[in-house]
Amino acid sequence: MKWRTFFAMIGAVVLTAGVAGGLGYWKWKGIQKAMRAGPPPEFPEAVVIATAETRPYQRSFQAVGTIQAIRHITVATEVSGKVTYVGYESGQIIEQDAVILRLDTSTEEADLRAAEALVRLNQATLDRYEQVSANAISKQEVDRVRAELDQSRARVEQLKTTMAKKEIRAPFAGKLGMRDVQPGQYLAQGETITTLQGTSDEVYVDFSVPQLQAAGIPLGGTVSVMLAGGEVTARVIASDPRIDMTTRNARVRAIMPSMQGRLSPGMFVDVRIPLGEAEEVLTIPPTAVRYAPFGSYTFV
Repeated sequence: MKWRTFFAMIGAVVLTAGVAGGLGYWKWKGIQKAMRAGPPPEFPEAVVIATAETRPYQRSFQAVGTIQAIRHITVATEVSGKVTYVGYESGQIIEQDAVILRLDTSTEEADLRAAEALVRLNQATLDRYEQVSANAISKQEVDRVRAELDQSRARVEQLKTTMAKKEIRAPFAGKLGMRDVQPGQYLAQGETITTLQGTSDEVYVDFSVPQLQAAGIPLGGTVSVMLAGGEVTARVIASDPRIDMTTRNARVRAIMPSMQGRLSPGMFVDVRIPLGEAEEVLTIPPTAVRYAPFGSYTFV
């Protein structure tokens, strides 16, 4: 039994070696045949001939810009009070001097009537004093009544000013922001009511540039603003003389068309800023450039 197992193992080893040798010989024959056949034929490559041309080239760099309205304010209260009237809806176009909001003035109206009555009383007293003999009334008493008349008149003007501050009007025509104020609501002094963006055919685009390039952007020069429909030219009108100490950038402002109101304040845009004068350079089509690990090249 042991001899039978031994001969079976020997047979398996011999069979395995024979199969491996046969596969190796078959692989070697294939390699020899491929070597005798030589390299595969090279297929001709299509070649397009293009002429190098001299064209103007403008060096430039890009910056991130923000659209700003030419006129925009935050509408807030100068005095505190309860809202009695709201004259706008969210996003409404409003004319100049139109009423945006009114606060309650009932207390001021009552004080104004009292102040006007005091003015009339002081005026009448002063008129009587001036009609009598100078020896009957002392000059000091006349001066006192005249001072009280001036104080009562000043009080009237003060109350009228306060009442005027409680009627908030649009300083210019524009588009109002969201309405978050309702009649009966109490507003504190300085509390924000809404925003007002002026309507104009032009808008500002503000962007920041590195300090090294800031001096190369002249006032009156042009930059290109990239929009979804293409590029729009903007004219540089101002630059901040200060350099930001954190970013070392300078702020630049240009003016451009509002594209019929399609550009809203706060929108992000890309701005392409030219550097220096345009140069005449030799150009070739982009498809003529071959790229390789050791560098780019072309055939001439």
